[in-house]
Amino acid sequence: MKSKIAWFGIGAAIIIVVSIVVLVVVTISKPSSTSTPTQASRSVSGQTAEKDKANALQAAIDLLNSTNAPSNKDDFSALMTKLDAGTATIPDDFTKRVRYVDSLASDKKINNTLYQTIVTLAFLAKKSSTTGTIAPLYSDNSTSIILDQENGIAYVPTTLFVSSSSGVNGFSLEFIYMNGEWVLSPYMTLDELRLALVLQGSTSSSSGSSNQ
Repeated sequence: MKSKIAWFGIGAAIIIVVSIVVLVVVTISKPSSTSTPTQASRSVSGQTAEKDKANALQAAIDLLNSTNAPSNKDDFSALMTKLDAGTATIPDDFTKRVRYVDSLASDKKINNTLYQTIVTLAFLAKKSSTTGTIAPLYSDNSTSIILDQENGIAYVPTTLFVSSSSGVNGFSLEFIYMNGEWVLSPYMTLDELRLALVLQGSTSSSSGSSNQ
């Protein structure tokens, strides 16, 4: 039962994030016809914008694959149970693709929560794929990625991997360019998850009060 509750909490939280974050992403992704695109005066990576977007997209694919997410629902539930019990091992290949700073690198609870979130997305991405592998659902995917070349930041929407039929319309993963690689900056994802859980709790409390 604990695993089901935890899975519902993470899953529902991800869904709630959609209603908050996607509105922002869509707004930014669709500038008005009268706006003038701003050209970056420099690129941290030294690459073109198209190359940076392609590399950030590949980094997202590699991150999702590094979770070793199961394709089978029963195996996924079993993994969630182990994570709840603290007996699951987070793959080193996943950890090296995340940029932790300060004391968060040694915070097992935060690491576990982030891994649960990303492995859930990876599981849903496999379920969304016709081949069972993690790959973009659309051929024209670079226009969905928001890129700040001057500061080496890229926002990759999970809608590129997870279909709307999964119940999760997606949010963005923030990648930063460091030491020649695009790595996940987890803080936006973790903050979105915290906010979603708070809203989920507030909604549940309101529903409970109205039913009394």
